[in-house]
Amino acid sequence: MTYLDDMHKKEWTATVKSVKDGKYVVLSETFFYPMGGGQPHDEGVIKKGDEEFKVVFAKKFDEISHEVDHPGLEAGDEVEVSIDWDRRYHLMRSHTAAHVVSALIRNQTGALITGNQLSPEKVRIDFSLENFDPEMFRRIVSEANDFIENGAPLEFSFVSQEDALNEPELQGLAKGLPAHEKIRVVEITGLDRQACGGTHVSDVKEIGELEFMKAENKGKQNRRVYFKLAA
Repeated sequence: MTYLDDMHKKEWTATVKSVKDGKYVVLSETFFYPMGGGQPHDEGVIKKGDEEFKVVFAKKFDEISHEVDHPGLEAGDEVEVSIDWDRRYHLMRSHTAAHVVSALIRNQTGALITGNQLSPEKVRIDFSLENFDPEMFRRIVSEANDFIENGAPLEFSFVSQEDALNEPELQGLAKGLPAHEKIRVVEITGLDRQACGGTHVSDVKEIGELEFMKAENKGKQNRRVYFKLAA
């Protein structure tokens, strides 16, 4: 099982499968989110007995690799693993917020997403859009707050690559769909369906209030908006 099966898993036990260079650790089971898709990696702790190893980076190669802050783990070790939940949940709320804002902009302008980046401090989204209107972005964030306040549950499913290509609403990214046999779909009821492999909350109400930060003109048809969680 991974975060795709349970995005609310905070703690579990595992066996160390392998260790490379004393600090790159593969576990028998992990719920860490590996860096990718504009979402930062999870952080947390791997504990062996009384010794704690901080997980400072996670990325998927053939399997998810956890970089720890010092050597000492060995293959076969039985360990307790925990995710920095405050960080993870903040990013979950931010990621779902990014979908809400993106959907409103896309529905009103037809713009495609050309880039995005989440961080604990802010969310950045880039759009391919002819006109630059900072007040439009401010208004969109306000509309997002109205939608969030009313609540809407999220649903998660998988579809084939072929089926996904036949659903235009799943193709909000300018770069197109990922080249996977199965595409994970994140649906915000009444608003949006998007292909996405990230972590999300169960209902948009969990996001809380958003705060518009700024909008930027980044060149020919490239517009950028920044916002953050108000709390």
